[in-house]
Order: sequence, then C-alpha cells, then structure tokens
Amino acid sequence: MRDMVHECEVLLIRPSLFHDTFTMDDAIRIDIPLGLLYLAAALMKNDYKVCIYDSYTDLNIKDLERIYKNFNGPYLIGSSYETVLEKIKIANPRLIGITCMFNKNVKEVIKISKLIKQHFPDKIIVVGGAAVTSFQEEFMAQSENSVDIFCKGEGESTIVRIIEFIKDSKKLSEIPGIIYRDNQNRYIESKPAEKIEDIDLLPFPAYDRVDMEHYFALRESGFVSRHTYNYANIHRGVVFITSRGCPYKCVFCGNHLHMGRGIRHHSVEYIIEHMKYLNKNYGITHFHIEDDNLNANIKRFENLIDNILQLPFKVTWDASNGVRGDLLADESLLRKIKKSGCNYLKIAVESGDQEVVNRVVKKNINLEKVKKTAEFCKKIKIDLHAFYIIGFVGETLKQIENTINFAKFM
Repeated sequence: MRDMVHECEVLLIRPSLFHDTFTMDDAIRIDIPLGLLYLAAALMKNDYKVCIYDSYTDLNIKDLERIYKNFNGPYLIGSSYETVLEKIKIANPRLIGITCMFNKNVKEVIKISKLIKQHFPDKIIVVGGAAVTSFQEEFMAQSENSVDIFCKGEGESTIVRIIEFIKDSKKLSEIPGIIYRDNQNRYIESKPAEKIEDIDLLPFPAYDRVDMEHYFALRESGFVSRHTYNYANIHRGVVFITSRGCPYKCVFCGNHLHMGRGIRHHSVEYIIEHMKYLNKNYGITHFHIEDDNLNANIKRFENLIDNILQLPFKVTWDASNGVRGDLLADESLLRKIKKSGCNYLKIAVESGDQEVVNRVVKKNINLEKVKKTAEFCKKIKIDLHAFYIIGFVGETLKQIENTINFAKFM
C-alpha cells in the first residue's frame, strides 16, 4: 500500500476495527472507503488539501493471509493505533474526520478519537457515517468530549462548512446537520441539514486520494466486499452507487434515518460517464452496485441497462443490496440484464406470506410476480438470490412456514 498521507488541511480516516472471527465464510469486507472519497472530492472542489488514511486496509497481503490462517480470537484488522498517530503527525491537519458506518464499530471509533485528542488536543475531530445518525445518543454518552463534532446524514456539504468554520471562525450553530460541543462541553444539536436533491452536482469520488491498486490486489487475493459472490474476473472492481435512498417504507430499514425519505437518482448520463472515467483511469471492469433499490424507477433502470450495453468496453456488475423483484417479471428485460454483464441479482423478498409482506413489513411487493421473476431467471440462467426475515412481531408459525416454502421454490 503506497503512503498517500502528506501535509494537508483535512485528514479523513477509516479506522482499524476489531473482528471476532476471521474465516473465508465470515471474513472482513474490504473495499474502497467510498464515503470518504465523496467527502474528499467535495473538499477538493472547494480548493482544500485533503488526504485519506485507510487504516483498515493498511496491512500487506501476506499479513492478511497470516491472520486468516492463524486467527484464534478478537483481532484488530488494520494498522496499529501508533501508526494512526504517526500519520496525523505527518499530515498536521486542521481537521480530522473519522468514519463509522456500523453500530458495532462505535467503541473502536470512540477509542481512537480519545487517543487522538490525548496526543493532539488542538485538532478538531469530526465523526460521521450512518452509525452516527442512527446511534447518536450512544456516541455522545461514550465520547467523553473526545469528539468535537458529529456529522449527521450526508456529509459532502457539511464537511465543507465545518472546515470553513475553522478557517473563518464562524459559529458552529450556523452549520445544519451536526452535533457540536459548546463552551461548557455540552453537546448541542443544530437544525437538520437539507438533502442534496441534485446528486449529479457531486463530483466523482476522489479515487486519486487512495492507492487503488492496493484494493485490486486485495480483491484478487479473495478479500472482497461480498465473499459469497466472488465471481471470476471481478478483482478490478469498485463499490458504486447510482442513487441515494429508497421510496419504500419497510419497517426494519433504517435507510431513511441518514438518507431521508424518498429516492434521488444520478442521471443515466452521469453514471455512464462515471463508469467510463473509472475504466479509463483505473482499468475497472466490475461495478458492485450498492444502491438500496437499483430498479425503483423501472424506466430509468432499463435505460441504464441499455446504455451499459452500448459501452465501448465489457463490464460486469451485481446488485447485492437487493432489487425490487416484482418489477423484474419481464423476460426481455432480464435477458438484457444478463447480456449487460450482470453476475447475479438479489431480490429483497423478506417474507413468503403476502399478508406479512403487506401488513407487517409494509413492503407491498407482489409475491406472484416475484415467482414469475424467479422462473424467468431460472430459464435464462441468471444467478438469483433473495433476502428473507423470519420472526417479525405478530408473525405466526404458519406464515414462517410459508416463507420457508417460498424460499424453496425460489
């Protein structure tokens, strides 16, 4: 991994994280820190010097292979805390941003923030990510004033406003979408930030802030985003999004907490230019699409597939977060999907009982059309997977049995 850290105004960190297990079936997920790349691009657009330190992947491949073979207990995946402090010393930033995507990582993120504040008390520490939005009370209770600012929701506009505050001594209370410490070390929450409605205005993620070849090498060694679906020839791939949010209201999903209600799409033109940029500059041929609902707008989705088919280079792609299965009950569309390079589809079914789907989950997906989609996928030989949940509040044993039988049919 090439050292990408140098003197800068903002240092963005993906911290090392502890894992209880480390097997090929339950291994760490390694990919580019996409959220940090978006933040870096927003800052660079506003002429700020930015570095990214991906502590989580700052281990060479031999180290990772050794961990995989010999691991017997909780292990810190990534570089040591001492190395993180060394990088901060080199960068000497005015602002340090730390990402926390999942609630299981709260303790580690708080731990590293305390250590940074202990050694660099004058540095402003900002923590953002989905976990902050969803678990802000837990964060505030554990932080012991080590975190100066928590960023809620989308961070591109907010991070720029925060560095402007540092530069021009503006009031933090004027920045929407944050929780900040006042002069009495009390956490104060500002008004909610507005969503970025036209996400085409966002620059492409700042891929040049990380060592892309390092991630490709890790992928080739088997350390990929989704270990279950490690298809051939996907090592030169990236996580990729074409939209933000989801228009549906499934009861178990927390997407709306940090992305708001509704869905915002990149235009097909923006997506195709993004794909071309990645292929030209990094030789990328696989796109691991992380949208919460890639085909919510079925006309836009089909238009995207048509445009992917017109690309001057061959690509493969997958949609592992799930697509709307009842909107794909169209054999001609599925044939185009396969032709466009789709490795596999994953349908978010949740329950095989229509009453549970409608009344409990509130997904209102048409299970008969989902069956039709499954039949077409079998016929065309598209690798199809599905999400199910068992044990909803109020769900009967008979309804659970219906889900099991439905899964068997799929």
